[in-house]
Amino acid sequence: MNPSTSRRGRATVLVAVLAMLAALGASPSPAHAAPADPAGPVYTATDTLARQLASALRDRGSRDRVVSVAAAGPFDLATIGAGATFAASVRSANETVSAAKGLPGGVSLLRARLADPAMLPALRAGAAPLVAATPTDDLQASLVGYAPSGRQVRLDAARVPRRPVLLVEVDTGKALSLGVEVVRQRLGGAATLGAAPKAAANGYWATKIDAVHLNDDKEPWFKGVPRSTASWAGSAWTARQRPTSSRCRTSTTTGRRTTRTSCWCTSTRTSTTSPTS
Repeated sequence: MNPSTSRRGRATVLVAVLAMLAALGASPSPAHAAPADPAGPVYTATDTLARQLASALRDRGSRDRVVSVAAAGPFDLATIGAGATFAASVRSANETVSAAKGLPGGVSLLRARLADPAMLPALRAGAAPLVAATPTDDLQASLVGYAPSGRQVRLDAARVPRRPVLLVEVDTGKALSLGVEVVRQRLGGAATLGAAPKAAANGYWATKIDAVHLNDDKEPWFKGVPRSTASWAGSAWTARQRPTSSRCRTSTTTGRRTTRTSCWCTSTRTSTTSPTS
């Protein structure tokens, strides 16, 4: 292999990896780097936008529109029609976030959502919501909520507020999709596909997780609904003995808190043709 070609290939892959890290909000750092600034460009942009959205909710018409769309789920901040000034702020914040994550501009990445479904009745009953930016640090003990009046309210990250709270945040699903596309473009022709996998005519072993039980949810309320991830612990077998079930345990850590789950996994033989690796 030509040494210069090899170096170019490694450089291309490195650029692609850096682009993916930026899309996910991470970045490589030297071993002795200075502590990260807690108010980075993304959080600063979302916090500023949260304050501006709270101010826009002083208008009854804007508040009614926001309440209507928030009841249906997360919503794009560029589509709520809260006035020309707020729309310009959303565009500016989107460009700031896109640049910070190394993503192309002109895309709406910022959204808002109701922090907890239990807040919906109070919101529909006319309670004026607070607006806060979703923290980028899971260890953050508190966050600032902005009232339409301009007052700031300190919110405990460990306790769900009684008052409705709208959270301004980055749509991570959309950001990830854009990041993957950036990686593909950066790699270009450097990425090569291996041989196509062969189909297994006799089927394959599959593991079915029947249920996952969550013992204790310690996730901060601003992270949304808890998510459980289960992994199969495995079971040994020989050619004469086929496994029927296996106990599996998982441990999902969020910040300082650890959530443990357990489940039973059942292994079954399937006759469906499937690629094998």
